[in-house]
Amino acid sequence: MNGETEVAKRGRDRARLRSPEPRFPVRKWVQPGTGSAVYCCLLLLIWIWVWFGLVWFYKEISH
Repeated sequence: MNGETEVAKRGRDRARLRSPEPRFPVRKWVQPGTGSAVYCCLLLLIWIWVWFGLVWFYKEISH
C-alpha cells in the first residue's frame, strides 16, 4: 500500500509540474530572462492605451 501511494504521489507531482505549461504559451516564444520583462511592459502599454482610450471616449460622449 505504501509503495503505491508513493508512486501516486510522484505521478501527481509530475502532472502538477506539467499542467501549468499550456496556460502560458507565451513562454515558448519569449526568452525566460528579458522576455518576461518585455511582455510585462507590453501589457502595461496596452493598459495605458486602453485607459487613455476610455477617458477620451468618455470625454467625447459627455460633450
